[in-house]
Amino acid sequence: MIEGKQKELLDMLASGEPYVLVEAPAGTGKTFCCIQAAKCLCDNNMLLPFQKALVLTFSRNARAQLIKELSKIPAESPIHKQININNYHSFFKKYLDAYRDIIGIKKPLSIIDNDDFIELLYDYANNESIALREGLEAEILDDYLNDGGTLTLLNQESKNKRIGNDAIAKFLDTASQFTQVSGYICFAQFGNLVCQMLNTSTQMAKAISHDYPLLILDEYQDTNYYQEQFVKQVLKSSKGIFFADEWQMIYGFRGSTADRLNELPVIYTSIKKLVFTDYYRYKDKPDLIAILKAIRANSKLDYSELANGSLIPCRVACDDNWQNIKGKSHTAQCTLFCSGVFYSTIKIVISLLKQNKSVAILCRRNNVANRLTEVFFENNMHPRTVSDTPEMSRISKQIKRCLEPVELQQKIPALLSIAALCTMNRKIDGEDVSMLSMYDSRTLSRKRKPILSQIWLVIKPYLTSTNIADCWVLLTQIITILVSQESVTINYARKRYVEHCTRSKELTPNLIDNIMMQRQYIDSFTNINPGLYITTIHQSKGKEFDCVFVVDIDDVIKDANLLYVSHSRMKERLYPIKAQYKGVSYR
Repeated sequence: MIEGKQKELLDMLASGEPYVLVEAPAGTGKTFCCIQAAKCLCDNNMLLPFQKALVLTFSRNARAQLIKELSKIPAESPIHKQININNYHSFFKKYLDAYRDIIGIKKPLSIIDNDDFIELLYDYANNESIALREGLEAEILDDYLNDGGTLTLLNQESKNKRIGNDAIAKFLDTASQFTQVSGYICFAQFGNLVCQMLNTSTQMAKAISHDYPLLILDEYQDTNYYQEQFVKQVLKSSKGIFFADEWQMIYGFRGSTADRLNELPVIYTSIKKLVFTDYYRYKDKPDLIAILKAIRANSKLDYSELANGSLIPCRVACDDNWQNIKGKSHTAQCTLFCSGVFYSTIKIVISLLKQNKSVAILCRRNNVANRLTEVFFENNMHPRTVSDTPEMSRISKQIKRCLEPVELQQKIPALLSIAALCTMNRKIDGEDVSMLSMYDSRTLSRKRKPILSQIWLVIKPYLTSTNIADCWVLLTQIITILVSQESVTINYARKRYVEHCTRSKELTPNLIDNIMMQRQYIDSFTNINPGLYITTIHQSKGKEFDCVFVVDIDDVIKDANLLYVSHSRMKERLYPIKAQYKGVSYR
């Protein structure tokens, strides 16, 4: 039964309220209410047969949770045909493909990762005798707006702020020219290009509004400037529900800002506001509710009252400022720190895994998450993957290289890289992708490591083949060798992506991009399965685990929003880890 603030929201929609801002703390039923809001319009005959409610969210995993919630509604309900659940990038891609010509893009679009885009952009600039400043990165495309020669900084946390405006403007102009003539785009361009389309075609926003008279905007606090501009254009004609929580805004480095929420009543003067206050996820866990409320009230946390979990002391043999140390000492102390975390948590982790729980260890920093994952692998524990987006992009890049009309021996680096990326630790016989990408037939033939020796035996007969079908047969055989190894843990989401591509007839770069985006959704975590996950707090956003460990609580507590997000990812138990620094002993 729907009651309280959730019923109040649905009553507002049924009465025709155009704009509503819902403050939804973690665990208060936001996902459920997103779907019920769309269903409300359908039940009240507020959608024409061809119209849909559009639910836009920030991540593919949040999208997966919404789809899971939708699946609870009986299949015969008309809502299944009158709702589109998507994220910004995927929704934008549809319109970029259809309307690219109106902003001068002459060739079909091909998505490439940021590093490849920058490499090709600099090659283009050199060929055109354009002198670009060295070392510029793709994030600039999302951080700045160049409107008719006027440069505007959109992301106040951009690490590129110290670069001169002239260099930034030339970079943006050259990137635009390059995309127009080549069709190559990276994700950082999506929002900018869609906004260009909306500004070029006054009918485009009206057409979107015609098809989607209601926008339900999930995690609105995470949107950047270009996503906000898209929403503003469409909401000139459509109605909108903004689900947001300023305490879960942790993407300032990508351009999100609290000002975006504060400006909503100015932009939409009739907007109504609701605050969800009932914690459905923790209804039988008052200790967890008390901790979350204390964080939101900026109160001191008292972990001694924690009944569902406990504070874990962790003795680490490194300096308390090791994160600020450079060079080999930093690497060594990172290993010491992660080893301390491993030995402090392993007994509890094993106990929880035996209870068939999903267990997440959340880290504030990427280097800690990466090294801690390796430490667990070194101790025969195999953490699962939470986010595959970087690996999927790298696989896409290598599959595209396999399409080149050259002898198979020239594709050995690509084939080995693809196979390695299908494993959890992204290695073959201890060799990582950066090493494998430098292999040729002579290098591989000299290897005496057991797995690489097996791979050489299956590659050898195909060396001079130029048949693309042979390439895919060989790739399948290489991955099969890896699957058969007890010491190798396969990432089946990435493996399925490779299989989807290699089984496709007439594979093209554009089809590879489309398959990648589809597979990201298919393999999103509609359910977090029992097992161990190690990731950063940022990557854990939009996911729920049975039990959560938060590494180095004194470091996390410096950022209240990170603290709140990390302490709201669990469903059952919370284990904050308090590091006790003893200093290094090898000096």
